[in-house]
Amino acid sequence: MVIKKPAIPPLNTFNLYRAGRSALNEVPNLRQSAFKGFLINLVIYFCLISLAGFTYYSLIHVPLSDWTARLDPGWIQTSLSIGLWILLVIAVLIAALLSIRISLKFMGFWYSDLSAKVVQHMRGPIRMPSFMEELPFILRDVARETAISVGLIILGLVPLIGAPTVLLIGAWLQGRAIVLPYKEVLRGANLTITDESPTQKLLLGSGQILLALIPVIGWFLLPVVNLYQVLGYTWLKEQMAQVSSDQDAQVPEPAVVTEEPDPASDSPLDETTRQPDKEPTTKA
Repeated sequence: MVIKKPAIPPLNTFNLYRAGRSALNEVPNLRQSAFKGFLINLVIYFCLISLAGFTYYSLIHVPLSDWTARLDPGWIQTSLSIGLWILLVIAVLIAALLSIRISLKFMGFWYSDLSAKVVQHMRGPIRMPSFMEELPFILRDVARETAISVGLIILGLVPLIGAPTVLLIGAWLQGRAIVLPYKEVLRGANLTITDESPTQKLLLGSGQILLALIPVIGWFLLPVVNLYQVLGYTWLKEQMAQVSSDQDAQVPEPAVVTEEPDPASDSPLDETTRQPDKEPTTKA
């Protein structure tokens, strides 16, 4: 018997976005919770990007610009001035990318809660750890992401190879951030944990990297797209798990062949062949 497998779209940026919309429309009360999380995430995101941009501009760009202005006019001064403005643009782009990452870590518990709502809609009630149980992991992840962000900002200032390297690493980290809330839900509920390959994570996070390269509009859309992709990833993975379980339930069990008992073996012994019962012996 051939079981027809329902069509589930592959995991990519556009399909995750569409699946996120489906999850918001079908899961009860998910839209209200997602809207609150989006507003909080947006405030944290713009505070971080403003802080990072102001810090770089005041502590690095302005002193270097003043030093360049004191040089003798010529092609060296002009080249350095252009290079400083290029570095400023690159620094702002990197700050936008890393700010969304740090803001997502601050909102990690909220995104896990949204993913849990999707899983509960698909599977029924599951156990989720409380906020106090998750707080040490959240603080650890925030500290780690902050250290990674500082390292990537420094790496991004390296000429030629710095910016492309940061974008590739950032795409992988964003893809990992899309997958992580769903994994945390499965871990907290003691369910089977699935993961994606590094290449798949790189592809999933590439869309957000492209948005980070678009000033203002792209930066505003980043939290929205990330929210949809986190929910869309959970939605699609749960659909895949549901299809897999349905297929396992529809596989017919192999027939068990039972042998019919031989009537001759159950027939009573012929009176002529029956052995006489032994009489018990008694001692004299």
